[in-house]
Amino acid sequence: MDDRRHIYKLHTHLKFLLKYKKEGGTVVHIYPLTAFQGVTFPSMNCMLATWILPKDRSMFSTIVYSGFQIGTVIGLYATGWLCNFKYLEGWPLPFYTFGGLGIAWAITWYCIIYERPEDHPGIPNAELRQLILNYESRKQAEVLPMPWRGMLTSLTFWAVVASSLGNDYGFFTLLTELPTYLHDVQHFNIENNGALSALPYFLMWIFGLLWAALMDYLTKKETLALVNIRRLSTGVALYGPMIGLIAMCFVNCNAILATSVLCIFGMLNGAVNSGYLCSHQDIAPNLAGTLLGITNTVGALAGIAAPAITSYIIEDKASAC
Repeated sequence: MDDRRHIYKLHTHLKFLLKYKKEGGTVVHIYPLTAFQGVTFPSMNCMLATWILPKDRSMFSTIVYSGFQIGTVIGLYATGWLCNFKYLEGWPLPFYTFGGLGIAWAITWYCIIYERPEDHPGIPNAELRQLILNYESRKQAEVLPMPWRGMLTSLTFWAVVASSLGNDYGFFTLLTELPTYLHDVQHFNIENNGALSALPYFLMWIFGLLWAALMDYLTKKETLALVNIRRLSTGVALYGPMIGLIAMCFVNCNAILATSVLCIFGMLNGAVNSGYLCSHQDIAPNLAGTLLGITNTVGALAGIAAPAITSYIIEDKASAC
């Protein structure tokens, strides 16, 4: 049985079972549970590199990775809604709800997922033949040694690292600071705050799927080479939110304008699923999981740096409207 299936189950169960407590009004979080989430994206990338051909990766990678965005939408909206309940004082409900759903999904995953197409009893013969004919462009069954020197001297790899760092910095800035901004500056209550905080991610999800469909069409029509598909998608995903964050400096206390800017420019980040997130599979399908694990680790550093840098810049200068 595939090790990645066990990794998913272990992560989900630990996420539910790890406890937290409330002392003196301060919530004490158990941070190790987030460490187990680090294996999720590399595992998914291995599966994509194994099952999906290069010409189809923009569409299928977007379908898979857009779960991260729609999950954020559901999580932000549902958390605000659940916290309004008086049961268990409201705030623990999201933990138990999402933990329980995670266990249900882990059981489903354990039952239906196979490591390779050759092992799946229900795959259509035509699809299996196509995958076998393109064996060299997919992740192979053999475990290959990691070419560390070749990786560290590859300009393409470092370009992907830089893209990951820039994308994650913008994403985590939006994720961690947007609810605070809406509450402290624009004075939205917790329920409306959850809905408005989720709106950019909902639009990001919709735009990502539409963009992937367009890139899939251009790829199959051979209008653009695959490398240009990756460059264009990454450019839209990174430069769009960058412009939006700069524009936020000029919205002042106009709540409608602030929300519009965040939604319009934030949704452009949905193109990232057709961009550099597919590059690991294109560069080295046999090492797609390892490469994404490395670049995702570097990008995750932005999750630490973004709130700290934002707090340092703002300090006590933020003014409510």
